[in-house]
Amino acid sequence: MIRKFFSVWYSEFCNNWLASFLSTCNRQQQRVKIANVFSSWKCLNGGMPQGSWLGPLIFVVLIDDLRSDCPLYKFIDDTTYSEVLTVSQTSNMQTYYNELQQWSADNFMQVNASKTKEIVIGKRTVTAPSLYTPNSQPIDGVEEFKLLGVWVSANLTWNKHVDQMIY
Repeated sequence: MIRKFFSVWYSEFCNNWLASFLSTCNRQQQRVKIANVFSSWKCLNGGMPQGSWLGPLIFVVLIDDLRSDCPLYKFIDDTTYSEVLTVSQTSNMQTYYNELQQWSADNFMQVNASKTKEIVIGKRTVTAPSLYTPNSQPIDGVEEFKLLGVWVSANLTWNKHVDQMIY
């Protein structure tokens, strides 16, 4: 009985604390400084305060139930889907992406289509169909991208990563 009471109290306490953290106008204000001139303070409407340690933690909790039939890698505010295909297999990535879009809508989130990229790593022996957003916009296919600080190239060389590190 005491454990159940504590569990309910703790859950309520955490919810109230989090709501206070996200909604307190005095804590979520910003202003702009140009040279020595400051704008007036403005309250933010919502969202996670930038630079807080709680932001990444809450995001990880929010996406904990995101599942897929293909390998899925979640890290802070990055989610990566991967699919390994043989020459004769057909890609299911469009289905996985559609499921991600549906999960996002169900959870009141949005996939940032402008930051969503597709890369085919290895030799391209067959032409894979392009991926599309729900509004029929093609997703950018890239030859290289940065993932958790490491540049990954479609040809699996380290050239881009090394170039970025030394310049």
